[in-house]
Amino acid sequence: MIIRLFNRFFDLLIDRRMPWLLGLSLAMRPNLRKIKLAPEEEVLFALTVDTEQDYGSSDKKKSFSALPGFCKNFLTWSRKEKILTTLFVQAEAAQSVGAELKAFEKAGHEIGVHGLKHELWARPRWFTREISLPARKRFKALQECLDLFKKAGLKKPESFRAPNMAIDSSTYSALKKAGFKGDSSPSVFRGCGLKPDTKKGVKIVPVSADPCVRLRFVKGVPVGEHLVFNMYQLTALPEKELLEMLDRVLKFQKKNNVPLHLVFLTHSWEMETFEDAYKHLSRLLTALRKRYNLKPVTFNSLV
Repeated sequence: MIIRLFNRFFDLLIDRRMPWLLGLSLAMRPNLRKIKLAPEEEVLFALTVDTEQDYGSSDKKKSFSALPGFCKNFLTWSRKEKILTTLFVQAEAAQSVGAELKAFEKAGHEIGVHGLKHELWARPRWFTREISLPARKRFKALQECLDLFKKAGLKKPESFRAPNMAIDSSTYSALKKAGFKGDSSPSVFRGCGLKPDTKKGVKIVPVSADPCVRLRFVKGVPVGEHLVFNMYQLTALPEKELLEMLDRVLKFQKKNNVPLHLVFLTHSWEMETFEDAYKHLSRLLTALRKRYNLKPVTFNSLV
C-alpha cells in the first residue's frame, strides 16, 4: 500500500500539467509560426477505436452491453464512408463478438489488442483506480490475449494500445517478445510522447494531440492541457478550433521531419452513447478530406 501511494504521489509530481511544472511546459511550446503546410502533401489518417467494456475505467460492473450494437453500426458506417479502421479490442471480450470482429477483418479493418482485462501496463497514474499489472506477468498476459484472439478465429494481432495510455519499458519488452510491431499508448494528454518513436524494437505512433499546451483554470488553480484528437474534443470543440489544432499537430510533425499523419481515438461505448456520434465522425471525415490530401489507413500502416 505504501509503495502504491508513493508511486501515485511521484506520478503527480512529474505530471507536467500541474502548476509547479506549468511554467516549464509553457516555455517549451514549439514555435510553429513559420511552418507551412502544402495542400498537396499527403496526410495519412488512422481512425482507431478502443473496443472495450462500457465506460472504460469507470465501469464497475464489467459490462459489455455496447459491443454488439457498436460492431453492427460501426461496420455499416465504415462501409458507407468507405474507410478502413483499427479496433483495439479488450481481449477478454474477443470471443463474445468473434463473428463480428471476423467480419471487420474480412472487410480489411485491423484488429489490435487493448489489454486483457483493461488493466494498467505501467505504474498507476495518480488519477486512476486500477492496480498495475506486475512487469513479470505482462508477457504471460499478452500470451493470453493472443490465445483469446486465436480462439475467436482472428488473425494474430500486430498492434497494441494500453488502457489509460499507461505504458513503460517493461511492457515494450513484453510486446517485442510476443511479436507485436506497433503501439499507440503514449500519454499524449500529458504532453508526453507526441512524436513517433521506437522502444525495445516496437514502433510507437501516438494518438494525435496538440503539441502546444494551453492554460486553463480548475477551481481557480492554473493547470496545463494538451487537447487530444478524440471523440470528446470532436463533440466539444468548434470545428474551426479543432482543425487549427490539427494544423499544429501536422506542423509539429513537419518541423521534426515526421511523415504527416493523424491518429484519431474513440471508444466503442462512446459510439453507442454519445448523441449523433456517427454524424460527428462523418462531418469530421468531410472536413479532413476538404482541408488535407487525406489518405485513410489502418494503424499498422503507420508503423
